[in-house]
Amino acid sequence: MPVYQCCILENDGNSVASLSFDCASNAEAQSYALRVFGVHPNANKVEVWLGTRLILSYTRAAVPRSSMELRALCARVLVAAHNETDPGIKRTVAAYALSLAQEAEALELRAG
Repeated sequence: MPVYQCCILENDGNSVASLSFDCASNAEAQSYALRVFGVHPNANKVEVWLGTRLILSYTRAAVPRSSMELRALCARVLVAAHNETDPGIKRTVAAYALSLAQEAEALELRAG
């Protein structure tokens, strides 16, 4: 199995987390990295590398501040996933939507 490297970064480029993991495919590696990225709400960028090849680079434009904003973003991401024709990208986008829903739920649990 290929060994992937995932880097999660803050706005200033400092690393929040860095990990190596095995996955059977690029799509699985992207999905896994986006799930890990979802548990770092203060980070704004995730990169996945296979050796020297960049597999995924995703940047959050703006971090939602409330669970309602997260749920609204999740709904938009799910629409994008539904409209996507490439199965690998569809799974990756859907995984990101799931992480947004989980972030919203965590915020709601902390607030209530």
